[in-house]
Amino acid sequence: MLPSFSTENHQLQWHFALILLPFTLGIYCADYRNLTDNSLSFLIVLSSTGVLLAFFRLTKQIGLLLLFYVLGFWCMFLKQLEQRAFQKISFPKKEYGIFKIGQFESKNGLQKMSGTFTTNHKGSKIELPLLIYLKSDRQVQKNQLKLLYCKPERIKNETYPGAFDQERYFAQQGVFHRCFVSASDISETKMNNTAQVKDYLLGVRQKLLAIFSTKLSPRAAAIANALIIGDRTGIDQQL
Repeated sequence: MLPSFSTENHQLQWHFALILLPFTLGIYCADYRNLTDNSLSFLIVLSSTGVLLAFFRLTKQIGLLLLFYVLGFWCMFLKQLEQRAFQKISFPKKEYGIFKIGQFESKNGLQKMSGTFTTNHKGSKIELPLLIYLKSDRQVQKNQLKLLYCKPERIKNETYPGAFDQERYFAQQGVFHRCFVSASDISETKMNNTAQVKDYLLGVRQKLLAIFSTKLSPRAAAIANALIIGDRTGIDQQL
């Protein structure tokens, strides 16, 4: 009886490895650094193909392998939806906003702070996880609000062989953008909660809209709204 049990045990291990391999490959292919629009379209077709093959007896095993592959893919894809959304955000120029300090550390006159940057980006309010490097000896506190003028840039790996995978390191902390600022780019604010920040930003937006509409021509006001506020309403498609 012992040889028979050993044979069955090896068969179970082989089947488990056969299922785990396509599942792991699916997770790897869905990683945000490997996925492209073309591969996403291909996986949608492959998912449908796996379902169809699983219904027929002759192709059932192939269909199940494909389904475990796409299962791993979609599990990772759905888990990284928020990461993909943050990665698509880009800033062509510096923006004003409110930075809420989360974690921070100081070393040799350089402060490293991570937190949430609240700003008006392309006509809508966003709350962007942001990493800041500041050359200053100022004392800061957790949850403190600062008025910040910066241009966040996506964290990317260096291209030379053996470079540290900083993109994945910071992604595990939920941070995808960073910026280097001077002491003149960050200042104190009297606001002490998020509601005040929203009201302040909304008030500034309304004041700018009123100034543009009264002091500029309709066409110039539309261009100013698009460039400064991010509201492209009234802009011709040719512009």
